[in-house]
Amino acid sequence: MERRIAFLAVIIPALLLTLSGCGSNMYEGLDDKDTKEARQLEVVKHLDSGDYQWLLDRPSEVSATDYSAAAMGLAGLKPTELIKSLNNMSTGIKNDLSPVAALSINPDALGYLVEAKKKLIAERASKPDDPELNFQLTMTSLVSSLTALAQVGIANVAGFNPRDGISQSEAATLGNFVAANPNAGVNADVDGDGSITGADTLVVLVANDVTAINAALPKSQLGSGSDMSQVLTSVTGSLDAPNGVSDGPGVTAGDISSYLKNIFGK
Repeated sequence: MERRIAFLAVIIPALLLTLSGCGSNMYEGLDDKDTKEARQLEVVKHLDSGDYQWLLDRPSEVSATDYSAAAMGLAGLKPTELIKSLNNMSTGIKNDLSPVAALSINPDALGYLVEAKKKLIAERASKPDDPELNFQLTMTSLVSSLTALAQVGIANVAGFNPRDGISQSEAATLGNFVAANPNAGVNADVDGDGSITGADTLVVLVANDVTAINAALPKSQLGSGSDMSQVLTSVTGSLDAPNGVSDGPGVTAGDISSYLKNIFGK
């Protein structure tokens, strides 16, 4: 026994010295939780289980596309459900978003959606033709506008409840409010100045989203003739010129109001 103890007393320090001499690379891959693959599996697990807050609480640790997927999920408009609704729109009136807005919308997710767009745009700056980034920016921008409408509606229109979808009558009432209050604000840092001020309005947000969709959609590799591409092009065109006649560059409060009252749900 004493000889065994003596052997261990010699070999263990020698082994530890050998390991320490190998440097940190010796341990790479030993802890799967620290590997990129394991991290992505963890991200997918939380996305699949609907634990979106886990990703949103780690903006510097997850990719822009995963962060935006979590933000859309928190908003109640998961990418898979959103794509299904958009495809369904192709068989009806292509510029009417009411089938998408019929889904439950969580207005509290708007700040995360705005942050998601910033992350996507920043990453897209170095990869402008990446189809995944462009598609994700298109979807996130669409969800952002719907969520902003839901937020403004629930804050200012009596009986407005987007958590069970936005009805035609709710959209019309919201349209009247937007027309009377063109500078209606949203609770999100739309202009990216680090604070929420009177400059962060619904109109600015929707205008930015329409611009982002128009820029990203052609590079999403959906094909100009695809149902989804035609639907999204029709929606943004109607938001900018709801009566078929543009009142100038960019989306205005009048455009949004007219869309909600005359196109949505018709």
